Amino acid sequence: MMRRRIRSMALMTTPHRLTGLAILFCVALLGCTAAGQDASPSAIPVEQTDTEKEQLPMLVTVQVSLEVARVLQGQSPPTGASQKLVETVEELGLELKPVHPGAEDPLLAPFFTAEVPDAVAVDEIIASLLQLESVEAAYVKPPAEPAAP
Repeated sequence: MMRRRIRSMALMTTPHRLTGLAILFCVALLGCTAAGQDASPSAIPVEQTDTEKEQLPMLVTVQVSLEVARVLQGQSPPTGASQKLVETVEELGLELKPVHPGAEDPLLAPFFTAEVPDAVAVDEIIASLLQLESVEAAYVKPPAEPAAP
């Protein structure tokens, strides 16, 4: 009696398992299609070479003092520190853009980004920015990586 019951339970769950797998496959396929991605194996992203990485613009995040952030966002009159930062940024050929435009929150207002067209010069640019008294941090956010299985 016990063997018959086990066999019948196994037979009952097998179609459900297959149906579940089919549904997961369809959901994954539809998700890729809806996101505008190709679901074929040829659409798998390929690691870029060093030469290709050098050609891509990089985004540098810069955290400045709150006083300078208020000046850069037009909320306060210019100061010596803000003028020095603006001069250095112009010399480097960059443009600082606020991450949170118009933010008055002291935790959000100090963050700016600058697009650096030459990935080779990123380290030099960050070093130049970090020498300024008004710059509290400058860094490149590492590229996103797929989650580990």
